[in-house]
Amino acid sequence: LWLKTIDNQPAFEVYHRYLNIEDDENFFLNVLEFPLLVERNGVVYAKTPNEVKDHHDIKFIADIKQGESARIGYGNPALIIQNARDIQDRVQAFHPEGIFIYSCTCRRFLLQNEVELETKAFQTIAPSAGFYTHGEIVSHEETVMLLNATMVTVSMKEVVGKPPEAVLETGPTELRTGQPCNRRDNRMIARLVKFFS
Repeated sequence: LWLKTIDNQPAFEVYHRYLNIEDDENFFLNVLEFPLLVERNGVVYAKTPNEVKDHHDIKFIADIKQGESARIGYGNPALIIQNARDIQDRVQAFHPEGIFIYSCTCRRFLLQNEVELETKAFQTIAPSAGFYTHGEIVSHEETVMLLNATMVTVSMKEVVGKPPEAVLETGPTELRTGQPCNRRDNRMIARLVKFFS
């Protein structure tokens, strides 16, 4: 997960030289908008660095393979929210009975106060649940990869066509507090893993 060099230069130097990003405690927050874009099997994936070692190597949550070409991308919050609305339209047309949403933590940091613009509208379509992750697993053709900087939306229904109208609460959402990895959350995650497997 450590990228050591880009074009025979220390990997961190690319972010410092082209974006004036420093190797300090704010590195992750400063680099969120500028993931490396890597193309595999005709699909472009965003890979967000999260750590620097000794002003040289940068660490990623998801792998970058030796010899791959990459370019610096830009995570535009307005486009992210617009893409979420496009997904919401597709989900609405499916008429799901339930929705799971898994979004990368880096999207939450990037969107900050606007993060609910990406996810809240799903709650008006069907009962929704989910959580923020450090990465998502995707299968494309013969390849299974760990991604980050993505949002995965799973829409489900048990009936053919449009299900009966559900009564959804649209009042204020209570924020959960406490430890993010308490025993109840671990049980829920274990059940979801079992469900998907």
